[in-house]
Amino acid sequence: MFIALMIIGMIFYLALTRPLAGLIAFLILSFSIPLDVIDAGSLGTATKIGGLGLAAGYFMRVILLDIKLDFTPVLLSSFFFLMIWRIFEASRSQGLAALDWIKSVQSLPEMVFQVILFFVLVVIIVNVIREEEDLLNVGQWMIYGISLSAVYSVLISFGVAEPMPEATTNWEEAGRAAGLRDNPNDFIVYNGLAIGLQLPFFMAILNSNSKIFTKEFIIYSLLLMLMLYGQILSGSRTGLLMIGVMGFTYLILNRGNLNYKRLAITFVCLILFILLVIISGLVSLVNLLHLFDLPGLSNLFTGESYMFDSSALHRLERQRIVLDMIAISPFIGIGLGNYELFMADALGYGSSSHNFFVETLGEQGLIGIFLLFLFLIAIFRNLFLARKLLIISNSHLLILLNEGLIIASFGLCFERLFSSAEVTTKIIYILFGLSYAILKIAKNDDTKAQKLQFDG
Repeated sequence: MFIALMIIGMIFYLALTRPLAGLIAFLILSFSIPLDVIDAGSLGTATKIGGLGLAAGYFMRVILLDIKLDFTPVLLSSFFFLMIWRIFEASRSQGLAALDWIKSVQSLPEMVFQVILFFVLVVIIVNVIREEEDLLNVGQWMIYGISLSAVYSVLISFGVAEPMPEATTNWEEAGRAAGLRDNPNDFIVYNGLAIGLQLPFFMAILNSNSKIFTKEFIIYSLLLMLMLYGQILSGSRTGLLMIGVMGFTYLILNRGNLNYKRLAITFVCLILFILLVIISGLVSLVNLLHLFDLPGLSNLFTGESYMFDSSALHRLERQRIVLDMIAISPFIGIGLGNYELFMADALGYGSSSHNFFVETLGEQGLIGIFLLFLFLIAIFRNLFLARKLLIISNSHLLILLNEGLIIASFGLCFERLFSSAEVTTKIIYILFGLSYAILKIAKNDDTKAQKLQFDG
């Protein structure tokens, strides 16, 4: 509890005196800090702990300095209706305590508090981030903060550090590292987000006709190699496919500005890097066999027996029960947090569905999934509209950050097809806040440019 109070106090002070620093500290905390070492009692996870300090500090600053807040993205968007619907669905929860390794929200007060926290987080993001420099700092520190977890995965693989307590079994039995997280499947989401944000800055230098081996290019390359190695160590196929989706999205966005020669050389270097990691023995053999879905060879080395990847079969089994949920309550679902309870009754065990969209459909019904899709469309609308304005104003760094947000959003939507962990869902709301912030900055820059042109 002492550590939790220190975290709350630190973020409270930063949010009160330097709101941008407070927001960055909160993001680093919620993305990378090991939740296991924080004894917060009833306060819950690092996100909730940091959120308390951030909200209290920032709103005290607002009161003391009489700051006017912009509530537009909260009150006049699909985000507002989605959050209201989630509060309604939370009121129907039966307070399920997860029976397996997923540590989900377990009570109605916690669910409502988490939804309110997301409201507050979006309000703070869009009001704290006002200038180009603010947004670039947040983006860069998100990458640095998340990469701390990848560094820890590397230290684990070299035997220098021990995995987090709840991640020990995954590491000892399957060679799957989770960095500073307690689950590899959570780690790959944050790590993938950082890869997506960093990729456009790396590719901009690669696709240019200027000198390639600059200080920035070397730093970006090392960061990407570090995070790619972390993604491989996680043993998650979804994590690697997420990188592929983001890379393909980047190629589509920049199909007319690619340096194919350098791109081909980079692709060869990437393959050689992966082979080097494999040959050097830095990745567990069992991890690799599972990673590339070779159950026959896995049987040989592990002694287990299954005809196909058992995790895939179990996930399909868990997701098929959504049809029964829809048959019972098609429009409003069975209530937030009740998926695992329904699964326990139907299948004899409770666990994650491993599909955020399926779980949303089952728990929140057709209305909930419709509001979710409207919300996701709003994120992409903001980002693509901002991209159009930034290209006109030729804001190079913001264009790259905007591309990073776009490809990270596509990557996250793909990852959500294979995961439903609530602990990583907050990324969607953070991306929404950032999408609104960058659109607002792009509109302001466009207005200033038009005014200068008119005056000239």
